[in-house]
Amino acid sequence: MSRQALVRHYMWPSRYSGLTPETVLDDWNIFVQDIKVHSGKHRHQGGLVIYILEGEGWSEVDGERHDWEAGDLLLLPLKPGGVEHKHYNRYEDKPAKWIAFISGALFEWGASEMVQLENHPDFKAKNNARSPR
Repeated sequence: MSRQALVRHYMWPSRYSGLTPETVLDDWNIFVQDIKVHSGKHRHQGGLVIYILEGEGWSEVDGERHDWEAGDLLLLPLKPGGVEHKHYNRYEDKPAKWIAFISGALFEWGASEMVQLENHPDFKAKNNARSPR
């Protein structure tokens, strides 16, 4: 469980992990997210490609709503100052699931930064249960 959602990483650039590259696509970060209610809200430079695997929902990108369903492809634009976004699931009883692809080189050389604006609700509850704060 991350600040965004339940995340499963399938590829992570070796320069971040310190491990030996296992594939020629070593510069790519590929991960799957399950969105139960909504993801965390964050901002980064963009350049993320999202393919919807299951479910329906919408993404709020810089305050604008974009509906999606299984089989759709979302492209977060590259913008100076970053793209603020959050993803929502349409149904409470079944999570939406998508796979995302972002080039590590684009993230690094595009001077991108990740700014967390709001945590996923399950992440917050998990941390509060462990911490007296």
